Amino acid sequence: MSEPDEPAGDGPDAVDREPISADALLKIGDLARLAGVTPRTVRFYEDLGLLQPDSRSEGGFRLYRAAQLHRLRAVLALKDVGFSLDDIRAYRDLATEGALAFGIMARLKERLVAGKGQLRARIERLEAAMADLERAEYVLGTCHGCDAKKFDAECHDCWKQVSGGALPEALKAVI
Repeated sequence: MSEPDEPAGDGPDAVDREPISADALLKIGDLARLAGVTPRTVRFYEDLGLLQPDSRSEGGFRLYRAAQLHRLRAVLALKDVGFSLDDIRAYRDLATEGALAFGIMARLKERLVAGKGQLRARIERLEAAMADLERAEYVLGTCHGCDAKKFDAECHDCWKQVSGGALPEALKAVI
């Protein structure tokens, strides 16, 4: 399922974590800013049934309470560990009043454990990529132009020597 995944402002690191009163009413832009997404993403999640405004203003603006902000943040956190929006909606649909909680919780726990494994693997890949980029930065930092020599195969040999025999992956794609 495709979604508008455009961060609002400066991205997830810029998410505002100011405390919100449970009774405060937030317009869609405020809700989006506090969650680090765009209003378009909020509307998309509404269309999927993952969120719903608590009310509307006299002017027709969607108004949300803190509970919807917490729900939105929870959806984003589940996405970060590998849940698809369809997965999240399916678990929400299972958790209807009168459903057997033990079965739902057991399935959710199983999925969360799998999500943790996926997240660990992703962290390992990102750490390896960071180490490769640091090696590439070091290799490129050793280049002094060899007295105005033109770029050629000897540059590759020099960089391989500096990098211990193999160019970092980050350089192979462009050199």
